Amino acid sequence: MGVGVLGFGSISWALADELPLPTPVGASTPVAQPDMSVMSAEADTSLALRARAALEADPALSGLNLLVSVVNRAVVVGGPVPDEDLIPRVEAVVRKVPGFSDVKVTCFVHAPTDDPLKREILARMKAANAANPLAGLPTLAIGVPRPDPSPSADLPPLTALPRPTVVEASPTAAAEVYAIGDRRPPGTVTVQRVAGGPFPLFLEEPVGPGGVRVTSLPMPATSAAPSAEPTIPPTTVPTAPPAFGNGNGDGIEAAVSNVRSADARFADLTVTVRGGTAVVAGRARKDADAWEFVQAVRKVPGIDRIVLGRVDAR
Repeated sequence: MGVGVLGFGSISWALADELPLPTPVGASTPVAQPDMSVMSAEADTSLALRARAALEADPALSGLNLLVSVVNRAVVVGGPVPDEDLIPRVEAVVRKVPGFSDVKVTCFVHAPTDDPLKREILARMKAANAANPLAGLPTLAIGVPRPDPSPSADLPPLTALPRPTVVEASPTAAAEVYAIGDRRPPGTVTVQRVAGGPFPLFLEEPVGPGGVRVTSLPMPATSAAPSAEPTIPPTTVPTAPPAFGNGNGDGIEAAVSNVRSADARFADLTVTVRGGTAVVAGRARKDADAWEFVQAVRKVPGIDRIVLGRVDAR
């Protein structure tokens, strides 16, 4: 038995080292304390809401613009009131709300001033509103489209612009010379067809007075469309029979060169002689200068026809 006791005692002693020590008598575990500032703010908010509800529930104070502020359960009520007798009533209503440590009222009397001018203006405005009630105003039709206004009432009448006259030139295989002394009406356009499809159009604007318009491309023989405007017939320049030249144009070119050198206005104009046809091109200061040069060249013996090429303004 003695060995068992000892053995039991040895076991008890070994477990005592491993187990935690018992808590002393009278000691307590520390408990976390609540945040009193948060609790105070929540309580102040709740008290402010209850004070505001009490003021709104009073028939004499309902609708007034009063400010309620609560800090640490002390309430301050301020704002304008129409009558001085309502100030103690505000304090009495707030004191009935439980939970406040102190009540302070800073309300003041704010009554409208008795201004004769304002009274007269208000009286006139009320009379005008009575004479012209809102019920007499036209109502807006929502969703109904507005009818289109009459074009003749809001817009000026439209005037059709005249379209230019299109005249088809008389086709011919030879070159044609047109004197612009017989000028066509303004806006007239000459339409020419070129041999081979698809027949593109060439539009020529009228040339100023004194100029010359020449068509030098061979045209296919087609029937010309009837035109309301009389067409200018081809003009053949009458010339004297050739009195000199070897048939290659050498003598004619020399005579034409003499015509060009006789007047400084003809210095930039050129003439190319091909058989009995003279092609005039180059530059001229005025259209009349080119026309006078053509008139002088056609008097040269040996020239049967004159073709005016491209003449630019100098």
